[in-house]
Amino acid sequence: MDRCLFAVLVGVVTLGACSVPTVEHADGPDSLVGAAAPVVVPAIPELASLNTELAPDAPRSIREARERFEDRRRDLTRRREDQQEKSRELSLRREEETLRRDIAAAEAARAITSAELGLRHAQEDLVHFQSEGKQKRREEVSLELREAADALADTREELAQLELMYGNELGDATAEIVLERTRRRLELAELRHGLAQEGFVELDAREFPRKEEELESAVVNAQVALENARREAEASTLEHNAKLRAVLVEERALGRATEDLQVELSRLETDIAEWEIERGTP
Repeated sequence: MDRCLFAVLVGVVTLGACSVPTVEHADGPDSLVGAAAPVVVPAIPELASLNTELAPDAPRSIREARERFEDRRRDLTRRREDQQEKSRELSLRREEETLRRDIAAAEAARAITSAELGLRHAQEDLVHFQSEGKQKRREEVSLELREAADALADTREELAQLELMYGNELGDATAEIVLERTRRRLELAELRHGLAQEGFVELDAREFPRKEEELESAVVNAQVALENARREAEASTLEHNAKLRAVLVEERALGRATEDLQVELSRLETDIAEWEIERGTP
């Protein structure tokens, strides 16, 4: 009977040892998520031989042996509960770190897309200015200069005609008012024409070079912003992968501790079986 019980217990231990999974994880950043299998903490089996009541007149040595087995079982039970709690904690941490990494990756992708768009717009603005913008601006200023020159010529001609018309009436108040108004208009026309000429000269001397420098600087700044966005994305990926890998390392350690616990369970079962056989030996 005792030898049959020993054989059954050894079979249970062997089956339990075979059912404990080995937790392994891939080390590559792309395989971090989903690579960790849940850590299965082995159950502490009910020890039927220790759940039976001892006879009142049982020897002290038997009672002490029973207490030692009970102490070992309580210790294993406590360690099992600690491992189960740690397993749940690591699982939540892994899910949290995975979510944070995914959110950071999405934000980094948006930042890179925005930086790429900014660079493309800056490049397009520079090319447009060099190919069309300069010429259109030159035509606008040329038109303003031409209008100012025409207005100046018209005003001069008008003043000359008025002076001929009122040449014999210089003392007349009306003639003086008309001529004075025309002279003021001529003065303003000359001023506008002079400003238009200066503006045309300023195109190649200052306006075009400065505008081109600004656009080129905008392209450089956009290139720097894009490089920074890419570097930040890479740094964020490394940081979150490192945190996630740290959780996986803890899970691997917990898996090894679980295997050690299973070994101790096997030893406990073996010790109990041997003790039962010893007790049953005449």
